[in-house]
Amino acid sequence: EKILGLSHSCSHVRYAQGTGFRPETQCGVCFGCLVRRAAFNAAGLADTATYLHKAIPKEDQPLHLRETAESEIRTVRYAGVRGINVADILSVGLPDDVDIDNAISVAQRGLAELAAVVDVEPDLQAVR
Repeated sequence: EKILGLSHSCSHVRYAQGTGFRPETQCGVCFGCLVRRAAFNAAGLADTATYLHKAIPKEDQPLHLRETAESEIRTVRYAGVRGINVADILSVGLPDDVDIDNAISVAQRGLAELAAVVDVEPDLQAVR
């Protein structure tokens, strides 16, 4: 848990600029951060990372952080409802020997983990 807590997944570290947080502070709402948060949630581990989206009150968040949150969370919710199909799996270009049904199952579980984190984390629930 401690070692995983030191990991970094954010693709928007520049979002911390001008916020008073360290430059490497993760945004908490880009796809990388959502996957990280979902993985901690699914594993039942405490995530000790500071996320800008959680740490900065909504009314004080930079516009780009709020817009990213809305876009990414809307996408995760849509994907959770839409699900994964054979065409999605085939479009990834997996090796020929990959079992399509297993790949769909893995992808569906991943989507379920993402959907769960946007439904349980208060800062993500508030985004509509």
